[in-house]
Amino acid sequence: MAAPTPNPTAVSLKLLIDPITHRILFAEATKDFVDFLFNIMSLPVGTVIRLLNKQGTAGCIGNIYDSIENLSDSYMLKASEKDILLKPMVMNYSANVAPLLPSMEFSKCTKLYRCHYSNTGLNYLCELGLKLLRTPSQSKSVLTTVFLGKEEAIVSNRPSVPICHCKEPRHNIYQGMAASTISLKLLVDSTSQRVLFAESGKEFVDFMFNILSLPVGTVIRHLTKEQMVGSLGNLYDSLENMNDTYIHSPANKDTLLKPIVPNNAANVPYLKGSSTNEGGYVKGVITYMIMDDLVVTPMSAISCFTLLNKFNIKDVGALEKKTINIGIDEGVKLLKASLQSKTVLTDAFLKKKADESDASSSFGVHSTVI
Repeated sequence: MAAPTPNPTAVSLKLLIDPITHRILFAEATKDFVDFLFNIMSLPVGTVIRLLNKQGTAGCIGNIYDSIENLSDSYMLKASEKDILLKPMVMNYSANVAPLLPSMEFSKCTKLYRCHYSNTGLNYLCELGLKLLRTPSQSKSVLTTVFLGKEEAIVSNRPSVPICHCKEPRHNIYQGMAASTISLKLLVDSTSQRVLFAESGKEFVDFMFNILSLPVGTVIRHLTKEQMVGSLGNLYDSLENMNDTYIHSPANKDTLLKPIVPNNAANVPYLKGSSTNEGGYVKGVITYMIMDDLVVTPMSAISCFTLLNKFNIKDVGALEKKTINIGIDEGVKLLKASLQSKTVLTDAFLKKKADESDASSSFGVHSTVI
Protein backbone atom coordinates (compact mmCIF):
# COMPACT_ATOMS: atom_id res chain seq x y z
CA MET A 1 0.00 0.00 0.00
CA ALA A 2 1.34 3.40 -0.99
CA ALA A 3 2.14 5.81 1.80
CA PRO A 4 -0.24 8.78 2.13
CA THR A 5 0.84 12.01 0.52
CA PRO A 6 2.11 14.40 3.21
CA ASN A 7 0.69 17.89 3.55
CA PRO A 8 2.79 20.53 1.74
CA THR A 9 5.06 22.63 3.92
CA ALA A 10 4.92 25.44 1.38
CA VAL A 11 2.33 26.36 -1.23
CA SER A 12 2.45 28.39 -4.40
CA LEU A 13 0.89 31.71 -5.28
CA LYS A 14 0.93 33.79 -8.48
CA LEU A 15 0.65 37.57 -8.02
CA LEU A 16 -0.54 40.10 -10.59
CA ILE A 17 1.21 43.37 -9.70
CA ASP A 18 0.65 46.92 -10.93
CA PRO A 19 4.26 48.23 -11.09
CA ILE A 20 3.12 51.86 -11.24
CA THR A 21 1.17 51.88 -7.97
CA HIS A 22 3.26 49.02 -6.60
CA ARG A 23 0.25 47.09 -5.40
CA ILE A 24 -1.12 43.60 -5.95
CA LEU A 25 -4.32 43.50 -8.00
CA PHE A 26 -5.08 39.87 -7.24
CA ALA A 27 -3.47 36.49 -6.68
CA GLU A 28 -3.98 33.18 -8.42
CA ALA A 29 -3.96 30.39 -5.86
CA THR A 30 -4.42 26.67 -5.52
CA LYS A 31 -6.63 24.91 -3.00
CA ASP A 32 -3.79 24.70 -0.47
CA PHE A 33 -3.63 28.47 -0.06
CA VAL A 34 -7.41 28.88 0.07
CA ASP A 35 -7.63 26.10 2.67
CA PHE A 36 -4.99 27.91 4.73
CA LEU A 37 -6.95 31.20 4.60
CA PHE A 38 -10.31 29.63 5.40
CA ASN A 39 -8.78 27.65 8.25
CA ILE A 40 -7.99 30.92 10.05
CA MET A 41 -11.71 30.99 10.93
CA SER A 42 -11.23 27.88 13.08
CA LEU A 43 -8.23 29.11 15.07
CA PRO A 44 -8.95 30.17 18.67
CA VAL A 45 -8.04 33.77 19.48
CA GLY A 46 -5.54 32.52 22.07
CA THR A 47 -3.75 30.48 19.42
CA VAL A 48 -3.53 33.51 17.10
CA ILE A 49 -2.03 35.64 19.88
CA ARG A 50 0.45 32.91 20.82
CA LEU A 51 1.63 32.60 17.21
CA LEU A 52 1.96 36.31 16.59
CA ASN A 53 3.20 37.35 20.05
CA LYS A 54 1.64 40.33 21.79
CA GLN A 55 3.42 42.80 19.51
CA GLY A 56 1.82 41.28 16.43
CA THR A 57 -1.77 41.85 17.53
CA ALA A 58 -3.87 44.99 17.17
CA GLY A 59 -5.74 46.60 20.02
CA CYS A 60 -5.32 45.26 23.57
CA ILE A 61 -6.22 41.62 23.07
CA GLY A 62 -2.59 40.64 23.72
CA ASN A 63 -2.80 42.16 27.21
CA ILE A 64 -5.54 39.69 28.14
CA TYR A 65 -3.21 36.88 27.13
CA ASP A 66 -0.36 38.35 29.21
CA SER A 67 -2.68 38.85 32.20
CA ILE A 68 -3.60 35.17 32.24
CA GLU A 69 0.02 34.17 31.83
CA ASN A 70 1.14 36.42 34.70
CA LEU A 71 -1.77 35.73 37.08
CA SER A 72 -0.80 33.53 40.01
CA ASP A 73 -2.26 30.02 39.95
CA SER A 74 -3.74 30.75 43.38
CA TYR A 75 -6.37 32.91 41.68
CA MET A 76 -7.35 30.25 39.13
CA LEU A 77 -10.04 27.67 39.87
CA LYS A 78 -7.68 25.07 38.43
CA ALA A 79 -4.03 25.45 37.47
CA SER A 80 -4.83 23.66 34.20
CA GLU A 81 -7.24 26.46 33.22
CA LYS A 82 -4.28 28.58 32.11
CA ASP A 83 -3.20 26.17 29.39
CA ILE A 84 -6.81 25.77 28.27
CA LEU A 85 -6.87 29.49 27.49
CA LEU A 86 -3.25 30.15 26.51
CA LYS A 87 -2.92 27.03 24.37
CA PRO A 88 -6.52 26.29 23.35
CA MET A 89 -7.40 23.16 21.45
CA VAL A 90 -7.62 23.59 17.68
CA MET A 91 -10.74 21.79 16.45
CA ASN A 92 -10.01 18.75 14.31
CA TYR A 93 -11.62 20.08 11.11
CA SER A 94 -8.39 21.99 10.52
CA ALA A 95 -6.72 18.81 9.28
CA ASN A 96 -5.06 18.45 5.89
CA VAL A 97 -4.37 22.18 5.68
CA ALA A 98 -0.90 23.26 4.61
CA PRO A 99 1.12 23.77 7.86
CA LEU A 100 2.40 27.26 7.13
CA LEU A 101 2.31 28.27 10.79
CA PRO A 102 4.82 27.06 13.38
CA SER A 103 3.97 24.70 16.24
CA MET A 104 0.49 23.88 15.00
CA GLU A 105 -0.98 20.40 15.31
CA PHE A 106 -3.54 19.32 12.77
CA SER A 107 -5.91 16.41 13.38
CA LYS A 108 -7.34 14.09 10.76
CA CYS A 109 -10.42 15.40 9.01
CA THR A 110 -11.78 16.54 5.66
CA LYS A 111 -10.35 18.95 3.10
CA LEU A 112 -12.16 22.20 2.55
CA TYR A 113 -11.69 23.47 -1.01
CA ARG A 114 -11.55 21.94 -4.46
CA CYS A 115 -9.07 22.98 -7.11
CA HIS A 116 -7.76 21.27 -10.23
CA TYR A 117 -4.53 23.24 -10.69
CA SER A 118 -1.03 22.19 -9.75
CA ASN A 119 1.28 24.11 -7.39
CA THR A 120 3.42 26.57 -9.37
CA GLY A 121 4.73 30.05 -8.72
CA LEU A 122 6.01 31.83 -5.65
CA ASN A 123 6.95 29.54 -2.74
CA TYR A 124 6.77 30.93 0.76
CA LEU A 125 7.44 29.44 4.22
CA CYS A 126 6.30 29.81 7.83
CA GLU A 127 7.46 33.41 8.16
CA LEU A 128 5.07 34.46 5.41
CA GLY A 129 2.41 32.22 6.95
CA LEU A 130 2.66 34.28 10.14
CA LYS A 131 2.45 37.53 8.17
CA LEU A 132 -0.62 36.23 6.38
CA LEU A 133 -2.19 35.41 9.73
CA ARG A 134 -1.38 38.80 11.27
CA THR A 135 -2.08 41.17 8.40
CA PRO A 136 -5.79 40.37 7.69
CA SER A 137 -6.64 41.67 11.17
CA GLN A 138 -4.82 44.95 10.51
CA SER A 139 -4.80 45.83 6.81
CA LYS A 140 -7.25 46.36 3.95
CA SER A 141 -4.58 45.49 1.35
CA VAL A 142 -3.24 42.23 2.74
CA LEU A 143 -1.32 40.81 -0.23
CA THR A 144 0.36 44.14 -1.02
CA THR A 145 1.40 44.54 2.62
CA VAL A 146 2.76 40.98 2.96
CA PHE A 147 4.48 40.48 -0.38
CA LEU A 148 5.45 44.01 -1.45
CA GLY A 149 6.33 45.31 1.99
CA LYS A 150 4.10 48.38 2.01
CA GLU A 151 3.88 48.47 5.79
CA GLU A 152 2.01 51.77 5.83
CA ALA A 153 -1.12 49.78 5.03
CA ILE A 154 -1.05 48.26 8.52
CA VAL A 155 -3.24 50.15 10.98
CA SER A 156 -2.37 48.51 14.30
CA ASN A 157 -0.84 51.73 15.64
CA ARG A 158 -3.65 54.02 14.59
CA PRO A 159 -5.36 56.22 17.22
CA SER A 160 -8.20 54.62 19.12
CA VAL A 161 -11.62 55.07 17.55
CA PRO A 162 -14.88 55.60 19.43
CA ILE A 163 -16.87 52.38 19.42
CA CYS A 164 -20.24 52.81 17.77
CA HIS A 165 -23.44 51.06 18.73
CA CYS A 166 -23.89 47.68 17.08
CA LYS A 167 -26.56 47.25 14.48
CA GLU A 168 -28.55 44.04 14.16
CA PRO A 169 -26.07 41.15 14.57
CA ARG A 170 -25.31 38.76 11.72
CA HIS A 171 -28.05 36.12 11.38
CA ASN A 172 -29.73 37.34 14.60
CA ILE A 173 -27.31 35.23 16.59
CA TYR A 174 -28.33 36.79 19.89
CA GLN A 175 -31.94 35.62 19.76
CA GLY A 176 -32.83 33.50 22.75
CA MET A 177 -29.82 34.59 24.84
CA ALA A 178 -30.35 35.56 28.46
CA ALA A 179 -30.95 39.25 29.14
CA SER A 180 -29.21 39.46 32.52
CA THR A 181 -26.12 41.59 33.01
CA ILE A 182 -22.72 41.77 34.71
CA SER A 183 -21.80 44.73 36.92
CA LEU A 184 -18.56 46.69 36.43
CA LYS A 185 -17.32 49.68 38.44
CA LEU A 186 -15.26 52.29 36.59
CA LEU A 187 -12.96 54.86 38.16
CA VAL A 188 -13.11 57.83 35.80
CA ASP A 189 -10.96 60.95 35.62
CA SER A 190 -13.71 63.48 34.87
CA THR A 191 -11.17 66.07 33.73
CA SER A 192 -9.66 63.98 30.92
CA GLN A 193 -12.78 61.81 30.51
CA ARG A 194 -10.84 58.57 30.60
CA VAL A 195 -11.20 55.37 32.60
CA LEU A 196 -8.26 54.86 34.95
CA PHE A 197 -9.27 51.30 35.81
CA ALA A 198 -12.30 49.13 36.49
CA GLU A 199 -13.19 47.03 39.52
CA SER A 200 -14.95 43.72 38.97
CA GLY A 201 -15.71 40.30 40.34
CA LYS A 202 -14.98 36.96 38.71
CA GLU A 203 -17.86 37.14 36.20
CA PHE A 204 -16.37 39.95 34.13
CA VAL A 205 -12.84 38.52 34.30
CA ASP A 206 -14.17 35.11 33.18
CA PHE A 207 -15.92 36.83 30.27
CA MET A 208 -12.69 38.56 29.20
CA PHE A 209 -10.49 35.50 29.59
CA ASN A 210 -12.97 33.38 27.66
CA ILE A 211 -12.44 35.54 24.55
CA LEU A 212 -9.16 33.65 24.02
CA SER A 213 -11.05 30.36 23.59
CA LEU A 214 -13.35 31.72 20.89
CA PRO A 215 -12.60 30.77 17.26
CA VAL A 216 -11.89 33.69 14.93
CA GLY A 217 -15.02 32.81 12.95
CA THR A 218 -17.15 33.26 16.07
CA VAL A 219 -15.64 36.70 16.74
CA ILE A 220 -16.34 37.83 13.16
CA ARG A 221 -19.88 36.48 13.36
CA HIS A 222 -20.57 38.52 16.49
CA LEU A 223 -19.07 41.74 15.15
CA THR A 224 -20.09 41.42 11.47
CA LYS A 225 -17.86 42.33 8.52
CA GLU A 226 -18.53 46.07 8.83
CA GLN A 227 -17.24 46.20 12.41
CA MET A 228 -14.11 44.10 11.88
CA VAL A 229 -10.74 45.76 11.45
CA GLY A 230 -8.58 44.73 8.52
CA SER A 231 -9.80 42.19 5.98
CA LEU A 232 -10.90 39.24 8.10
CA GLY A 233 -14.54 40.12 7.47
CA ASN A 234 -13.96 39.71 3.74
CA LEU A 235 -12.53 36.24 4.35
CA TYR A 236 -15.67 35.30 6.28
CA ASP A 237 -17.95 36.68 3.54
CA SER A 238 -15.97 34.89 0.80
CA LEU A 239 -16.54 31.56 2.48
CA GLU A 240 -20.19 32.37 3.18
CA ASN A 241 -20.85 33.39 -0.43
CA MET A 242 -18.86 30.62 -2.12
CA ASN A 243 -21.00 28.16 -4.07
CA ASP A 244 -21.24 24.73 -2.41
CA THR A 245 -19.96 23.12 -5.61
CA TYR A 246 -16.48 24.39 -4.69
CA ILE A 247 -16.66 22.97 -1.16
CA HIS A 248 -15.77 19.35 -0.44
CA SER A 249 -18.76 19.09 1.89
CA PRO A 250 -21.43 21.76 2.51
CA ALA A 251 -21.14 20.95 6.22
CA ASN A 252 -17.59 22.33 6.13
CA LYS A 253 -19.02 25.83 5.73
CA ASP A 254 -20.78 25.69 9.08
CA THR A 255 -17.72 24.25 10.81
CA LEU A 256 -15.85 27.43 9.86
CA LEU A 257 -18.63 30.06 9.84
CA LYS A 258 -20.20 28.75 13.05
CA PRO A 259 -17.30 26.93 14.71
CA ILE A 260 -17.78 24.90 17.86
CA VAL A 261 -16.83 26.74 21.05
CA PRO A 262 -14.81 24.38 23.30
CA ASN A 263 -16.42 22.96 26.45
CA ASN A 264 -14.09 24.98 28.66
CA ALA A 265 -16.36 27.95 27.92
CA ALA A 266 -19.12 26.43 30.07
CA ASN A 267 -20.47 28.58 32.91
CA VAL A 268 -18.76 31.69 31.52
CA PRO A 269 -20.98 34.76 31.02
CA TYR A 270 -20.03 35.24 27.38
CA LEU A 271 -22.55 37.81 26.11
CA LYS A 272 -25.16 36.45 28.50
CA GLY A 273 -26.00 36.45 32.17
CA SER A 274 -23.58 35.23 34.84
CA SER A 275 -23.79 31.73 36.22
CA THR A 276 -24.82 31.16 39.81
CA ASN A 277 -22.48 28.23 40.34
CA GLU A 278 -18.70 28.40 40.58
CA GLY A 279 -17.74 27.88 36.94
CA GLY A 280 -15.42 29.76 34.64
CA TYR A 281 -11.71 30.30 35.20
CA VAL A 282 -10.86 32.54 38.18
CA LYS A 283 -11.88 32.33 41.81
CA GLY A 284 -14.70 34.38 43.29
CA VAL A 285 -14.74 36.39 46.56
CA ILE A 286 -11.82 38.36 45.03
CA THR A 287 -11.91 41.82 43.51
CA TYR A 288 -9.99 42.26 40.28
CA MET A 289 -8.57 45.42 38.72
CA ILE A 290 -8.91 45.85 34.94
CA MET A 291 -6.85 48.60 33.34
CA ASP A 292 -8.07 50.65 30.38
CA ASP A 293 -5.81 48.53 28.16
CA LEU A 294 -7.30 45.28 29.62
CA VAL A 295 -4.40 44.31 31.87
CA VAL A 296 -5.97 42.28 34.70
CA THR A 297 -4.54 41.98 38.23
CA PRO A 298 -5.94 41.23 41.71
CA MET A 299 -6.96 44.51 43.36
CA SER A 300 -5.32 45.93 46.48
CA ALA A 301 -5.11 49.30 48.25
CA ILE A 302 -1.43 49.55 47.37
CA SER A 303 -2.08 49.00 43.66
CA CYS A 304 -4.75 51.74 43.68
CA PHE A 305 -2.41 54.32 45.23
CA THR A 306 0.36 53.29 42.86
CA LEU A 307 -1.90 53.89 39.87
CA LEU A 308 -3.02 57.29 41.09
CA ASN A 309 0.63 58.30 41.28
CA LYS A 310 1.31 56.79 37.87
CA PHE A 311 -1.50 58.82 36.30
CA ASN A 312 -0.33 61.92 38.19
CA ILE A 313 -3.74 62.49 39.75
CA LYS A 314 -3.47 65.60 41.93
CA ASP A 315 -7.16 66.36 42.49
CA VAL A 316 -8.90 63.32 43.94
CA GLY A 317 -12.16 65.27 43.75
CA ALA A 318 -12.00 65.00 39.96
CA LEU A 319 -12.37 61.22 40.18
CA GLU A 320 -15.77 59.68 39.68
CA LYS A 321 -17.04 56.13 40.11
CA LYS A 322 -19.46 54.78 37.53
CA THR A 323 -21.25 51.45 37.73
CA ILE A 324 -21.86 49.88 34.31
CA ASN A 325 -24.37 47.11 33.70
CA ILE A 326 -22.93 45.02 30.87
CA GLY A 327 -25.30 43.04 28.71
CA ILE A 328 -25.07 41.62 25.19
CA ASP A 329 -24.66 44.96 23.39
CA GLU A 330 -21.97 46.15 25.79
CA GLY A 331 -20.18 42.79 25.54
CA VAL A 332 -19.99 43.17 21.77
CA LYS A 333 -18.70 46.74 22.11
CA LEU A 334 -16.00 45.55 24.48
CA LEU A 335 -15.02 42.71 22.14
CA LYS A 336 -14.75 45.12 19.22
CA ALA A 337 -12.77 47.69 21.20
CA SER A 338 -10.31 45.03 22.39
CA LEU A 339 -9.38 44.37 18.75
CA GLN A 340 -9.02 48.05 17.77
CA SER A 341 -8.15 50.29 20.67
CA LYS A 342 -5.45 50.83 23.29
CA THR A 343 -8.00 52.48 25.62
CA VAL A 344 -10.73 49.84 25.55
CA LEU A 345 -12.83 50.73 28.61
CA THR A 346 -12.83 54.44 27.75
CA ASP A 347 -13.83 53.83 24.14
CA ALA A 348 -16.43 51.18 24.92
CA PHE A 349 -18.14 52.85 27.86
CA LEU A 350 -17.39 56.61 27.87
CA LYS A 351 -17.15 57.64 24.22
CA LYS A 352 -20.45 58.34 22.52
CA LYS A 353 -21.66 59.20 19.07
CA ALA A 354 -22.47 62.82 18.23
CA ASP A 355 -26.21 62.13 18.07
CA GLU A 356 -26.29 60.58 21.54
CA SER A 357 -27.19 62.95 24.35
CA ASP A 358 -25.70 60.90 27.17
CA ALA A 359 -23.71 57.66 27.28
CA SER A 360 -25.30 56.80 30.63
CA SER A 361 -28.67 56.32 28.93
CA SER A 362 -27.19 53.46 26.89
CA PHE A 363 -25.34 51.58 29.59
CA GLY A 364 -27.43 52.09 32.72
CA VAL A 365 -24.62 54.07 34.39
CA HIS A 366 -24.78 55.14 38.03
CA SER A 367 -22.22 57.83 38.94
CA THR A 368 -20.69 58.74 42.27
CA VAL A 369 -18.15 61.52 42.82
CA ILE A 370 -15.30 60.46 45.12
